[in-house]
Amino acid sequence: QSLDIVDISDDIDRNKHQLRPLLLFGIYFEGLASFLLARQTNNSERIRWLAKGENVLTKIRYWSEHSSWNWEDKMVLLEAEKLYTLGNFDQAALLYERAIRLAHEHKFVNDEAIASELAGIFFCERGLNDLKGEALLLHSVQCYKTWGALAVARRVETYIANKYGTDSLQRKPDSEILSSVLASQDDSSKNEKDD
Repeated sequence: QSLDIVDISDDIDRNKHQLRPLLLFGIYFEGLASFLLARQTNNSERIRWLAKGENVLTKIRYWSEHSSWNWEDKMVLLEAEKLYTLGNFDQAALLYERAIRLAHEHKFVNDEAIASELAGIFFCERGLNDLKGEALLLHSVQCYKTWGALAVARRVETYIANKYGTDSLQRKPDSEILSSVLASQDDSSKNEKDD
């Protein structure tokens, strides 16, 4: 039933809608929702959701080839979500961080907020690094507030309070963790040369 609700890209194809920014972002969010729903459903539904997410990822990958500034961080985040869904957690972790870094470098605070939230949830759910998870979730709250998405910021704050306690909401994101995530690849290769 939910497959009918998350069906923006097929509706665009069927009805030959002109691609407007609102529809393009709808397709992107459809991809994010598809990978999330694939993780939450059984085998037959999972396969359908994965295929839908893959379809959206293919479109975003194409758009990224023509406008990497606008689409690369979104493509990388979708790839991270796909790898998380497929159980490739090490690669997913790297791609989540890259998506945050690209959104930050390209000045898309909305994408930085979304990528930070999804990365934080990923680290929390997988038990990979609670400190990093908390830092990224707190960072996403800051980004959502900067963007003006106050209701979304409150939703993430509720998640943080449930996971880490209400005291954690008084803290700022760990600056060392955040710096390591936001450091460009060029900076990290310079540091390796200095060592």
